[in-house]
Amino acid sequence: MLISEFERDFGDSPDSEDAVRVLGKSHIQEGAATIDDIRRVCYGKAKNASILPQSDGWGFYVSEFKGKL
Repeated sequence: MLISEFERDFGDSPDSEDAVRVLGKSHIQEGAATIDDIRRVCYGKAKNASILPQSDGWGFYVSEFKGKL
């Protein structure tokens, strides 16, 4: 999910709400993060950066990298 999509879709959500609502139960464990955690990590990043779940399901990260590997 792009930061701009997150801001559009979840901008009015309470800070304490679980990040599962954003990333989905199949991608992140309940209680691993809140919407406020996502907001804090996204602050100052490019609007076209991506919010991605960690592979172990216990967090997320923001990637500003775009291009071929």
